[in-house]
Amino acid sequence: MTANGCMLLTGTGVMSPHDVTAAGGDEITGAASGLETLRNNVGEA
Repeated sequence: MTANGCMLLTGTGVMSPHDVTAAGGDEITGAASGLETLRNNVGEA
């Protein structure tokens, strides 16, 4: 749940060229100062 006025952006509405998109087996990592690191493995399509 997010506070009023906050937005959660998942990136699903953004289309990237195929040479910069994630592929099966890739690990996506996001980090923010003062918070823990979020890691997500990309599954095979």
